[in-house]
Amino acid sequence: MSSRTLFDFSIPSAGVDWFAVDDNVMGGASLSRLRGHPESYAVFEGRLEVQNNAGFASVRCKPFEPDLEPDVDFLLEIKGDGRRYKLILRRQDSPEGINYHAEFATTGVWETVRIPSTAFVPRLRGRRVANAAELDTSRVNQIGLMLADAKQGDFMLAIRQLRVERQSDASKVNASN
Repeated sequence: MSSRTLFDFSIPSAGVDWFAVDDNVMGGASLSRLRGHPESYAVFEGRLEVQNNAGFASVRCKPFEPDLEPDVDFLLEIKGDGRRYKLILRRQDSPEGINYHAEFATTGVWETVRIPSTAFVPRLRGRRVANAAELDTSRVNQIGLMLADAKQGDFMLAIRQLRVERQSDASKVNASN
C-alpha cells in the first residue's frame, strides 16, 4: 500500500501556507489560526462564536496543482479536544463554492484518523449539494480543516501529519456500510 505525506507539521514551515477563513465573511465573529507548536506539531485553534446564524472557523492551505491518486484514504495524526471537526477538500474543477466535507471525532489523545474518499459529501455554504459530481481525489487542489459544531467556545486541534494512502479493499468495504 503506497503512502504519501502531504503535510508534515513537525517541520515548522509546513503551516506557513495555511490561512484562516472564518464566519466573519457572513457577519460572524469566530476567529481561528494554524500555528506551529515547539513540540513538532501544528495547532488549529481559536474561538467559535455562534451568534448571527454563523458559527464556523476554518483554515486551509494555498491551492496547489492536483497530483493525488484517485480513491485514496486521508490519514490525520491528531489530538483534539473532544469536538467533531471536518476535513475539507476542494477540487480544481468544481463550481465556485462547492467543496467536500468529511467529519471526524476527537478524543483528547494522539490518534490516527482514517477518512476514505467515499466519506466526503459535496456541500455549498454548509448545505449538501444533491447533484454535484462525486469526489475525484486526483482533482483535489486545496485542503482545509473546519469546526462548525454549533458549540460556542474555545477549541484546539493539534495535528502532526496529514497523509494519503491508496484505498485498501477493507476501507472501501467499510466506507460503504
